[in-house]
Amino acid sequence: MDNFSYVGFFALPGAINITGGTAKALVYVRETIIQDGKLRRIEGQYTDELVKQGGVWRFTSRRYQVNFDSSKYAE
Repeated sequence: MDNFSYVGFFALPGAINITGGTAKALVYVRETIIQDGKLRRIEGQYTDELVKQGGVWRFTSRRYQVNFDSSKYAE
């Protein structure tokens, strides 16, 4: 993280569906990054699958997808 002068990471739960001892979740994220004086914004989402083991929820699958990256629109 030393390469960045600022990093903000914000996660917003979209949906959590629980069926017995398994769950599926959708989490939206926003990242704001400043590196070498340049601002970059990223929006993405995690698609998660979880299982409850011993009273604790654990990930069985986690996929990340970038929905928007401001660096693709930089001059």
